[in-house]
Amino acid sequence: MGFTASYVLPGGRVGVKYFSSREEMEAWKRAHPGGKLLNIREKKPRNVRDIPPRPPSPDEVLRRKYGIGLKEIQDIVNSSKSQPEAIAKLRKRLTGSTKYDPRYHELEVVLTQAWDAREHPYIPDAKKKYEDTLRSMVVRNTKGFYSDGKRILPKPEPKPIPTPKPRPVLEKLERNTGVKSVPEPEPKPTIVATRVPTNAEPHTVHTTAVQQGRGIDLRKVGLGLLGLAVLYYFMRRG
Repeated sequence: MGFTASYVLPGGRVGVKYFSSREEMEAWKRAHPGGKLLNIREKKPRNVRDIPPRPPSPDEVLRRKYGIGLKEIQDIVNSSKSQPEAIAKLRKRLTGSTKYDPRYHELEVVLTQAWDAREHPYIPDAKKKYEDTLRSMVVRNTKGFYSDGKRILPKPEPKPIPTPKPRPVLEKLERNTGVKSVPEPEPKPTIVATRVPTNAEPHTVHTTAVQQGRGIDLRKVGLGLLGLAVLYYFMRRG
């Protein structure tokens, strides 16, 4: 928190000055005897934007990882008559031998792309591949950055996990729903398995007994035969 004040010096000079603290104002008064501070107002500091981190240059990455700068690689390319000669000079500079060393494969890729960009200055793709190779090397060897194809940008910070909203209190729930009290859910009855004793009597099923059929009625049979005989007699007679 700072302060702004109008000052008047003994010689008649006036102006406005910003003080970062009251101690600074007291020091000004001691340094200017006879001066006066008027209209002292408290002033909030200006909002300072966060400055994003600067990505390292390809030269810084090469020097930190391999101990050789980008300018030295470019000098090897410019002083060589062919690409194999440039690669041999680079290997000789790094290991003292012209044999391939997989530890420096990334450097040989950079040198190859630099050679193509020098040999084909009128081909846009050659220069673009060289620049893409340098950006990829920086991103691959530096944490917290990514490439959008044109620039090296800092990775955005992950968004914080939102905290769950608190459940509404009972008073707010009653005001919104009109229910004065929310009854707690009744517990479900517990089911207790009972064991049937082995000596229990079996359950008997009562069924209706089927009545047996009656015997043949001989009187009805006799009357039937008699009727047939009488009918036969009258038929013969007629």
